[in-house]
Amino acid sequence: MTTMPPAPARQWIWFSVALWVVLMTAAVIWRPLLPVDETRYAAVAWEMWLRGDWLVPYLNGEPYHHKPPLLFWLMKLGWALFGVNEITARLVAPLFGLGNLFLTAAIARRLWPDRPDIATWAPIILIGSLFWTLFTTLNMFDMMVGFFALLGLYGVLKAWITGRRMGWVWFGLAVGFGILAKGPAIFLHIMPVTLLAPFWTVAGRPHGWRFWWTGMGLGLLIGVLIALAWAIPAGIAGGEEYREMIFWGQTAGRVVDAFDHARPWYWYTVLMPALLIPWTIWPAFWRNLSVLKSARTEVGLRFCVIWIGFAFVTFSAISGKQLHYLLPEFPAFALLVARALSGLRTAPTGIWSKVPAIVFVILGVGIVIAPFVSPRIPDWMVSLPSAWGFALAAMGGWMIMKPRACMTGTLATLAAATSLLVIVIHLVASPRLMSDYDVHEVAEEIKRHEDAGHPLSFYGKYHGQFNFAGRLTKTISTTGDAEAADWIRANPEGRIITLHRILPETDLKPDFIGLYRGRYLAIWPAQIVAQNPDVVKRAPSDQTPNFPEDLKKSDDSTAN
Repeated sequence: MTTMPPAPARQWIWFSVALWVVLMTAAVIWRPLLPVDETRYAAVAWEMWLRGDWLVPYLNGEPYHHKPPLLFWLMKLGWALFGVNEITARLVAPLFGLGNLFLTAAIARRLWPDRPDIATWAPIILIGSLFWTLFTTLNMFDMMVGFFALLGLYGVLKAWITGRRMGWVWFGLAVGFGILAKGPAIFLHIMPVTLLAPFWTVAGRPHGWRFWWTGMGLGLLIGVLIALAWAIPAGIAGGEEYREMIFWGQTAGRVVDAFDHARPWYWYTVLMPALLIPWTIWPAFWRNLSVLKSARTEVGLRFCVIWIGFAFVTFSAISGKQLHYLLPEFPAFALLVARALSGLRTAPTGIWSKVPAIVFVILGVGIVIAPFVSPRIPDWMVSLPSAWGFALAAMGGWMIMKPRACMTGTLATLAAATSLLVIVIHLVASPRLMSDYDVHEVAEEIKRHEDAGHPLSFYGKYHGQFNFAGRLTKTISTTGDAEAADWIRANPEGRIITLHRILPETDLKPDFIGLYRGRYLAIWPAQIVAQNPDVVKRAPSDQTPNFPEDLKKSDDSTAN
């Protein structure tokens, strides 16, 4: 049951690793930490670092109950080893994405020990799936959830194959750390396969069902104890409200909120084919789908169908949908594609086999000409370096002219083309991302005010997006129409940070004007706001900002 693939096949995993390295290099160089999510998570880790606190995450002075602490712990651990820096923080979740590649291959070897090509191809297919390829560069929680889901399922397979309880220990560790990564969501990704073992084992009882259910209970106990080892002391330290939220409020609240964001049940069905490009536009995959008929007798197919099917139906039934919720199921899709192609040594030929290459050519040319042919394209898009699309078109042309003869080479080329598409997206979008989404300039300006002793308040909801980039050490309060006057009276030397779609028409000058997410960000002295409260009001959302070519700080800045 544990036959290993030949060495040359195992070496192909390093091709997937190389693609991951290139993708992460491009993301770190050409894309900043994106607000509000990535910057918020860095801010939480930064505040835990400042406090020396490993129990309770904080954001802008308040306990942060929205997510468990594992991501923040690992950021802090990286800073303890390498010093406080942005790159270390950005690599935490993507490194779990890298681990997903190895675990996907390991599960393939367990499910299909006599088909080493599946273990060779599945990681390549995974890193070649468009949405997964793009998301693996982001420092968010879902790659971590995917990693622990894979680890838990690997433990389930180990228990089934060997009949030893060590597999359930791995399962328990995955449950525990999966909860610490993103809460109880881990159960949706691993429990259906575990509970429905009688439907996928095919050959009968896995060393006796008593062993199975007691082992599963042991694993769940280990997982819950790991989670409680943090949650109980954190709940005590964080206070009553924090305790209520982490033990009940967040879980119950998310279930309720899930039905408040109306997205139809077929939303995933419509969008998933686009997220799984290029495999969903490759006829070779569809032609070989008849292999699914073997699911009646084949453990691996049943295992993956249950894995995907339960999660897909569950998340489709909940109206509060996000595309990244299904990322932990992408490895199962990669395994199914690899199984469908298993046994094919030579790549398909003919015009239909070139469809993905033709699509890449069209996408590349489209990127180049889009700023010049669409009347709805904003002026700023015309200045983007869209010529990078030629690289993608050239890749597609090369795939048409020089098709690979072997299946492994064809899959690797398709994965490389998808990675190139993601890199081109970064290259083309980089100027806009750096001007509107890079928070460093604004954060450094806010830090200058903090160092000058000016109290700071954000007008509206604040997500902590400037705390880490500016290495801020003090809390930024929040104000609105009702609180602004009182705050100004209490902080006459303070500064109010505001966002505007249209700058107010006034002769009064803010200390600073910058760009942030398609809006103006201004820092106003409190006394100016006291004289003219309307300067902090926001323009209606239907007004379109008209940004000047160059935004600079006011000559009469009083930041220092």
